[in-house]
Amino acid sequence: MQFSLVDKLKELSLGGMVHELDMEPALTQYELDAIERLVDAQLVYKHNRKSDRLRKDAKLKYPNATISAIDYRMCPGLDCHAVDQLAMCSWIKHATHVIIQGEARTGKSFFASALASEAIANQYAVFYFDFPEMIIKLRNAFAHKVLDDEIKKLNKNQILILDDFK
Repeated sequence: MQFSLVDKLKELSLGGMVHELDMEPALTQYELDAIERLVDAQLVYKHNRKSDRLRKDAKLKYPNATISAIDYRMCPGLDCHAVDQLAMCSWIKHATHVIIQGEARTGKSFFASALASEAIANQYAVFYFDFPEMIIKLRNAFAHKVLDDEIKKLNKNQILILDDFK
């Protein structure tokens, strides 16, 4: 049996199938390839469903923003190499903060949404908040004595985007 098929089955928590495949030595390569194609399809389906859920839960200001859609002519000070580095999401793995600053109406919110989209594609949980809205939400939670619960909800996300403008 192919080692990669076993790994994929384990990733899908299909230990029973791994056991049964071990017990069935007479499977042809064609049959194993067919099983692996089905398992690959399930992995893609699972990944896409999670990405869709993460995108919906993120509540991005610009849900269709992408790094490739950034118009560098509109932001002459934006370093495309730095953007490419941020798009690799290593800043998330290293728990580094990213602060996007600039003049009003220069695309900061779009850029933040594009970075969030890259993170979501890499299966990171993101939540987008307008800062004034977040302050109101936290004040209300404090007034109703549920601040701890609200903070726990926020902590479930690997990325929290605070936008200064609604």
